[in-house]
Order: sequence, then structure tokens, then C-alpha cells
Amino acid sequence: VEYIAGATPISFSGLIGTGYTSVAASILFAQNGDIEVNRTRSDGSFLSSENLSAGGDLVMSLGYSERIFENVIDTPREEFHVNQSFGLAGKLIRSTLAEQYSATAFAGDIGYLLEAPGVGMNFGVSILNFGTKMTFIESGDPLPLTFRGGFAFSPHLTERLTVPAAQELQFAIDGEVLPDEQRWHANLGMEYRALRMYALRMGYQLNRDIA
Repeated sequence: VEYIAGATPISFSGLIGTGYTSVAASILFAQNGDIEVNRTRSDGSFLSSENLSAGGDLVMSLGYSERIFENVIDTPREEFHVNQSFGLAGKLIRSTLAEQYSATAFAGDIGYLLEAPGVGMNFGVSILNFGTKMTFIESGDPLPLTFRGGFAFSPHLTERLTVPAAQELQFAIDGEVLPDEQRWHANLGMEYRALRMYALRMGYQLNRDIA
């Protein structure tokens, strides 16, 4: 599997005009190796054999995002900034099988992100892979439509735990639902980072064959 991706902010003020816009692109290329194909006659006797490429997949995507709202919440002690962003992406997916068959599909992703850095909170949801079917010859299979969401929280550590002041603690949970396959997964995790160099991570996966 070969994969490359890049993202950059751009100077465009955005569709709403609040700024903080970005574009991103990625390419994924996967090769499945070779297979030996043996052919027989109608009576079952051996006819020929050849090595073929088993096939591969190509996924290209182009995305755009921007901050749609920036709110300030005043409290008796301090004020908090809450940022909300929205993004979307288009994808081209092409798959080949045994050098003889191919299928192409188009799909889209959309996502929403809420950030409250003052309270150390992030929340995001997305819908992935809604689009056309992958059709080889006449049989078409839907793409794996996925609903995904996640939440992360980084509490403020006391002064005793922040010497030096480059330590962080984060808790996170996320999950996904695949309605067509009637499956769901979830993940729990935490990370402690010290001195901006070292991290200790622990996690657990729910409703997976191997947790």
C-alpha cells in the first residue's frame, strides 16, 4: 500500500467569509500481488497456466474545509472561544481484478468539527463513502457507507503536574457505524505526553474480533 497526502491553508476568505480555509488532497495505491491462474478443458484435463496481477485499488481525493462559526462564551471567570468548521471531499475509486475486470466509483465525505481550546474539548462527526456502486461486469456492490464520531478532552493539569509546563493529558473516544453491513466499532484511549518528547498511550477497542 502506498499513500501520500497533503493539506495547506489558503488565502480564500471562504464561502461564509470568516476565513480559516484549507484544501487537501490524497492518493492511495494498493497492489494485491500476483496469482496463478490454471485453466482446464471441459473434461477436466489441464490446459494452461499463467501468472496474472491479482489486481489493485486506486483512491484519489480532493477536499476543502473552512471555519463556519467562531463564538465567544463569557463566564464569570473567563471567556472561551468555540470554533466550528465544516469540510467536504470528493473521491474517485478504481479497482481492477486479474487484469481482466475493472470498476470505478465516485464518492463523497462530509465532516463537522467543534473545537473549544479553552476547555480542552474537541468533537467531530462525519459521513463517509456515500456515492455510486462498484460494478464489475453487471454486479454492483455499494461502498462502505460509514457514520463516524469522536470526542476528545484534555483537562488542565495542576501546577504540580506541569513542571516543566510541557505535559499534556488527553482522553478520547470515537466510533463508527456501517449501516449496510450492520456493524459498529468503538475505541477508547488516553495519552500522557511529557517534555514534548515522550508519550504513554493506552487504548481499547470495542466490538472487534481482535480487541
